[in-house]
Amino acid sequence: MHNELELKVAVLGAGAIANEHFDAIQATDGLCACAVADVQWDRASEMAKQHGVNAYLDYREMIRIEQPDIAVIALPHFLHKESALFAAEHGCHLLLG
Repeated sequence: MHNELELKVAVLGAGAIANEHFDAIQATDGLCACAVADVQWDRASEMAKQHGVNAYLDYREMIRIEQPDIAVIALPHFLHKESALFAAEHGCHLLLG
């Protein structure tokens, strides 16, 4: 559950590395995971269930709706530029992983 003193973090991608990012987010005071997006719904929904966050098929929709403070880009490297630019244009700080 997010409170005003925490930074909201959304994760783009639901692969193996995303689980590590969620673990780090949940272990860090001042951060609150809010959502995950992946083009494979089964992966997004399963990870969302594991971490108690909302699931999305489209990272753009997730960023528009959730308005996270931080976007963790846990996508294949060739998708980093497009997704990072979109997140930055919507006011997110970035972590590319």
